[in-house]
Amino acid sequence: MDVFNPQSYGGFNASECSRPLDGAFLHADLGLNSTRIASKVQSDLLDTSATSFVMPLIVMSVIYFLHRTVSRCRSKSSAGSYSQRVWNYSAGPGYLCPAVMKRAHEEFFNWEGTGISVLELSHRGPQYADLYNKIVQDTRKFLQVPDNFEIIWMPGGATNQMSAVCFNLLKEGRGANYLTSGHWSRKATEEAHKYCKPTVTIDNKDNPCSIPEESTWSIDSHASYTYYCENETIHGVEFREFPFEKFGEQLIVCDMSSSLGYRRVDWSKYGMVFAAASKNFGPSGTCLTIIRKDLFGAARADTPFYSDWTQFQHFLGHTTPPVFSIYMCGLNLQHMLAQGGLDYYEQLANERADRFYSFIDGSKGYYTNSVPEKYRSRMNIPFRLRDEEACKRFAAAARSEGLIELEGHAVSGGCRASFYNQHELEGVVVLIDFMRKYMLANP
Repeated sequence: MDVFNPQSYGGFNASECSRPLDGAFLHADLGLNSTRIASKVQSDLLDTSATSFVMPLIVMSVIYFLHRTVSRCRSKSSAGSYSQRVWNYSAGPGYLCPAVMKRAHEEFFNWEGTGISVLELSHRGPQYADLYNKIVQDTRKFLQVPDNFEIIWMPGGATNQMSAVCFNLLKEGRGANYLTSGHWSRKATEEAHKYCKPTVTIDNKDNPCSIPEESTWSIDSHASYTYYCENETIHGVEFREFPFEKFGEQLIVCDMSSSLGYRRVDWSKYGMVFAAASKNFGPSGTCLTIIRKDLFGAARADTPFYSDWTQFQHFLGHTTPPVFSIYMCGLNLQHMLAQGGLDYYEQLANERADRFYSFIDGSKGYYTNSVPEKYRSRMNIPFRLRDEEACKRFAAAARSEGLIELEGHAVSGGCRASFYNQHELEGVVVLIDFMRKYMLANP
């Protein structure tokens, strides 16, 4: 009897290992190969003079394994179809545009004819350099960033920049102003306490849904810089109009993680801006940092490598960058530019927020939002029902209908809907329709 050789059954060869194992390939090739293998095995079994009952058991095991594999592949392919996506209202990672994800899917195994995935590109090679430079150009174009600013897609998230700001911008013997308007700016203030004695210009911990009156603000006129978070995602508090004039010529640093990309920025007002990618730009793993060029080269001697902006100003190859995250942000930037750029997304953000707030305010108290109108976020909109249990029942009912991530943050409770750039108006319309029906069914 011949020794069983898998290579002789079904005509497999090493080159097939490099082929994309997507649903179509598995259905067509693996299904066909299972038939060829079964036929070949049965033919060989009839030709052999062996009397052992072991070979038939092997044959049946092989056939059973192949049919189970094909069945599982079909099941996974069906479950992963684009048509079965749900509405995602997460505050981060945020909803991603299906068209962008489809393009990434199509390019995944063979990026730009290279024969390899974008995940396999050498970060020191010319292909990645071209990819990254194109993304920087598109970032500058989309956000209308002037040439006196450097654009760096840094490794890691926005939290790393909370300490990086201190290492790069604090002047010896001087502190900084910190506006603690919510959870994320409070974390930044806590980080600053490790390196200086910051002036807490405001602190809204007693009323996290609003901003203290400007007449109560405490400002150090000799501070190295003033730091604030433009949009606090947990309680939905946004500085729609920041009072720059109160700080004179002082350097302004801003965490725009959940707001950068939906409206124009007056770059002349800022020294440094940063934003986590996982809101308006793409998946997590990278942080968009936009730094005025004259601010490089002043880091403290004990600055950790990843916090030293100068290390990344002209060369990103010190360590392997988060290639896929940066690549996905690049695809999103191309998509957003094609949609019409900032003008389109500002109009969309305003319309989404206006519709949703109008519905909440018109629900006669069934749904409520406690943020004063002048500070209401256009990205993250918290709301409540009559009590916490009612909020949980609502979120569970929404999830059963394919509207997910409407639970509020653990810090605040309640419910929350987040609408980042990739959310078209339809996402708001669908949610409002569900909320209206739920209100009528659950008086």
